[in-house]
Amino acid sequence: MDDKLVPYPSQEANIFDPKNPESGFLSVQSIVADGEGTLWVLDTAAPNFDVPVKGGAKLVAVDLSKNLIRKIYTFSTDVVLDSTYLNDVRIDLRRGSEGVAYITDSSITGPGALIVVDLGTGDAFRILDGTHSTAVDPEFVPKVEGEILMNREADDSTSPWQVAADGIAISHDGDTLFFSPLSSRHLYSLETDLIFDKDIDDN
Repeated sequence: MDDKLVPYPSQEANIFDPKNPESGFLSVQSIVADGEGTLWVLDTAAPNFDVPVKGGAKLVAVDLSKNLIRKIYTFSTDVVLDSTYLNDVRIDLRRGSEGVAYITDSSITGPGALIVVDLGTGDAFRILDGTHSTAVDPEFVPKVEGEILMNREADDSTSPWQVAADGIAISHDGDTLFFSPLSSRHLYSLETDLIFDKDIDDN
């Protein structure tokens, strides 16, 4: 603003306090404006794909008319695992009392999954946890300029470059969720009504 970098929505929101991990941003991965006046900010709390700082992973609702944080959603340890990396988020304000958020878990060491958040209650749960549709495709070989892409460790050893569920999108009517692991060439879809049907086993 006015040729200057300005912390958003405030300087305080961008200072991470280990004693109050939910109060400040640590490692923002994704931001989405919902078209209804709210900016949704997804904080992995896991710089460099490390284990998420306990209590630090969060979804933050920012009121764009006031540039103030309106609500912070944190996650229990059975939703954000030690291996979890929150990646992308999509919002559907038509479902539930205040809408729902759909988040991808792009883990590089554990199971991929989709995380669903009830924005009215703050309740969250995992679906398709470790299933083939959210997991790394073992046959996928990533290449950059003709060379196989690998992780190189400090001791010069290598390991496969593998990232689970990553991209996510929701249809215009909110009836279908689309998602894909990054280490894959497959695109999957799911009827959103099925997510909330307790009689359906997502495996």
